[in-house]
Amino acid sequence: MLTITSRVLLFISSFSPLFAIWGVRLLPNRISVLPFCVALIGVVGTLAVLYVKRQEEGRVDEAQTASRRDTEAAAYLVTYVLPLALPGSDWRDWLAVLLFLVIVGILYVRAGMDYVNPMLALVGYHLYEATLRDEGTVWLVSQLDLRPNTQVNTVNLVGNIWLAKARVDGN
Repeated sequence: MLTITSRVLLFISSFSPLFAIWGVRLLPNRISVLPFCVALIGVVGTLAVLYVKRQEEGRVDEAQTASRRDTEAAAYLVTYVLPLALPGSDWRDWLAVLLFLVIVGILYVRAGMDYVNPMLALVGYHLYEATLRDEGTVWLVSQLDLRPNTQVNTVNLVGNIWLAKARVDGN
């Protein structure tokens, strides 16, 4: 299972593209380094979480159904609109954006939305709503092109979110 640190890294990475955009908007001001650093922490942290999880042994399960849901990550990008619309020079603007991100973060973690992450899509992961033989309906995050009735090696990320690491038996 993911620790709270891992879940926070996933959340930060879900906003990494936004932080990078803020960094660009603040150039050439030296403060632009801050959003770039936050974006980098989110990306590197998420890649580290995925690396660690991929090293775990996992277990074989059958994805009886698998429907791609990559549009969930695209819909999440709507949360970028408000922060991008704010001017970036005044400290009150930054405080408002920070408050917005804290509220979104609380909702994100409480709703178990760790699977909704545009950064994962940018680095080649797909999101599937799937029925696993042993777990029932879950969210699968994977670089695989999954089809129904595929045997996969899975490892739990958090709650009903699983990482499908590899196909088993040549499926």
